[in-house]
Amino acid sequence: VNWALACTLRPRALPRGRREEERACSECSGAQQAPATWHCRLCAACVPGFDHHCPFIANCVGAHNSACFLQFLLCSSGGCLYAAYVSFQAFFECIAFPVANIYFEWGSSRPRPDTACRLVQEYALLFLPTAGMCALVCALTTWQAYLRLRGESSAHFIRRWRVILGVKPAS
Repeated sequence: VNWALACTLRPRALPRGRREEERACSECSGAQQAPATWHCRLCAACVPGFDHHCPFIANCVGAHNSACFLQFLLCSSGGCLYAAYVSFQAFFECIAFPVANIYFEWGSSRPRPDTACRLVQEYALLFLPTAGMCALVCALTTWQAYLRLRGESSAHFIRRWRVILGVKPAS
């Protein structure tokens, strides 16, 4: 549900501030922008509270859908953690433990029936990509939650660090 909302909610205008706070958008033929509104080159639209254009939802993340996007990331992180948890036992029992048993010559203290491992063999190898993807999704979720708690967006964070590092914006 959060993914669908994050995908379908389109940019909409925020209430405008005072006239002197508005500025003209160079991309939208001089249309007036409210404060904290930025132009997305991929959507060709001005987005209030612009954070970034997300390829996973094929939409801009801004004031209109940032809560849905964060909830989507939280649900995705939970799903990834569950998938990693489910696939870990098969990975450990059928791949990691037998390989370590052979490599370290421990002696088979826990023999595993071959039929059980043949049944879950395909799922056992899913742990590695699942754990990697889980780490990436959880890192993105943590990053977005951190920025949200600070009241900052990805776009503002990047612009601030470009100024600090003296990097000129791409033209």
